[in-house]
Amino acid sequence: MTDVVRAARSANCYKVQLLSRNDRSEAHLFYEATGFAPSAAGVRMYLD
Repeated sequence: MTDVVRAARSANCYKVQLLSRNDRSEAHLFYEATGFAPSAAGVRMYLD
Protein backbone atom coordinates (compact mmCIF):
# COMPACT_ATOMS: atom_id res chain seq x y z
CA MET A 1 0.00 0.00 0.00
CA THR A 2 2.92 2.32 0.68
CA ASP A 3 4.03 1.99 -2.94
CA VAL A 4 0.53 2.78 -4.19
CA VAL A 5 0.32 5.93 -2.07
CA ARG A 6 3.83 6.97 -3.11
CA ALA A 7 2.99 6.51 -6.80
CA ALA A 8 -0.23 8.49 -6.41
CA ARG A 9 1.59 11.36 -4.75
CA SER A 10 4.23 11.32 -7.49
CA ALA A 11 1.44 11.62 -10.06
CA ASN A 12 -0.03 14.61 -8.15
CA CYS A 13 -3.18 12.70 -7.21
CA TYR A 14 -5.18 14.09 -4.30
CA LYS A 15 -6.69 10.77 -3.18
CA VAL A 16 -6.46 7.01 -3.54
CA GLN A 17 -9.71 5.05 -3.56
CA LEU A 18 -10.13 1.30 -3.27
CA LEU A 19 -13.37 -0.48 -4.00
CA SER A 20 -14.42 -3.78 -2.49
CA ARG A 21 -17.74 -5.51 -1.95
CA ASN A 22 -19.38 -4.70 1.37
CA ASP A 23 -19.24 -8.34 2.46
CA ARG A 24 -15.42 -8.41 2.22
CA SER A 25 -14.97 -7.46 5.89
CA GLU A 26 -11.35 -8.70 6.05
CA ALA A 27 -10.41 -6.48 3.12
CA HIS A 28 -12.06 -3.47 4.72
CA LEU A 29 -10.25 -4.11 8.00
CA PHE A 30 -6.95 -4.28 6.08
CA TYR A 31 -7.63 -1.02 4.26
CA GLU A 32 -8.57 0.77 7.47
CA ALA A 33 -5.46 -0.59 9.21
CA THR A 34 -3.30 0.96 6.48
CA GLY A 35 -4.78 4.44 6.89
CA PHE A 36 -7.77 4.43 4.56
CA ALA A 37 -11.12 5.70 5.80
CA PRO A 38 -14.47 4.14 4.90
CA SER A 39 -16.79 6.10 2.64
CA ALA A 40 -20.00 5.45 0.77
CA ALA A 41 -18.09 4.30 -2.32
CA GLY A 42 -15.31 2.16 -0.83
CA VAL A 43 -12.38 3.36 1.23
CA ARG A 44 -10.21 6.33 0.43
CA MET A 45 -7.20 8.24 1.64
CA TYR A 46 -6.78 11.92 0.89
CA LEU A 47 -3.14 12.77 0.19
CA ASP A 48 -1.43 15.82 1.65
